[in-house]
Amino acid sequence: MELTQPSAGRWRGDPGDHGPVAKESHQRSRGAVDVDDDKFLRRISDLIGPYEQIVTSESSGRGTRQRSRSVQEKTILTVAELRELPSGRAICFASGTPAVLIEPQPWFLGKDAAVIEASRRAHSPVGSDPEPVATSPWTVKAIDE
Repeated sequence: MELTQPSAGRWRGDPGDHGPVAKESHQRSRGAVDVDDDKFLRRISDLIGPYEQIVTSESSGRGTRQRSRSVQEKTILTVAELRELPSGRAICFASGTPAVLIEPQPWFLGKDAAVIEASRRAHSPVGSDPEPVATSPWTVKAIDE
């Protein structure tokens, strides 16, 4: 799914507001996103959420030793880490599950590509010829282009 600034308004939102896409999309790939959009990456980082880290500290003095434990929240993926995700990795958001770092497996590069393409062509709406699959697994044509 294309999620760059110019396309944002196509999804019932103002340009620059990716909110409706985030609410309606079951799955999203970081690979198609404008990775220099700090506001968008901050929202993705917030959606991924934090984890709780237990921190233990020890102190000693005058013959006594104290140990204390506390819980600190840490960001799982910061904006900088999201920006630096390597090619071939994506963050997947699926309903009812935490975000997952994945390695997408494009169907058109797999062993069943010919079978899937034949089915896609056979079950396309009457009178339409489905467009050929994009050459890049991260590029999707915008809806009204």
